[in-house]
Amino acid sequence: MYIIPFILAAVVGYAFLKKRDAYSDFVCGAKDGLYTTIQLLPTLVGLMMAVGILRASGFLDWISGMLEKLL
Repeated sequence: MYIIPFILAAVVGYAFLKKRDAYSDFVCGAKDGLYTTIQLLPTLVGLMMAVGILRASGFLDWISGMLEKLL
């Protein structure tokens, strides 16, 4: 319950001790994270669509039935 405020205080305290601009570092990191998300989005959408198609076709049920007999 108290871990998030502790982490925030630790990060701000560390930035203060190192004399760094924590806000600028945060904005730079958020921008990089957004760029990474945009790059990964097509792959994630494709994977989610493929799993949806497999579930709708009944293939995953068939595979689980085969594994159930085997195991």
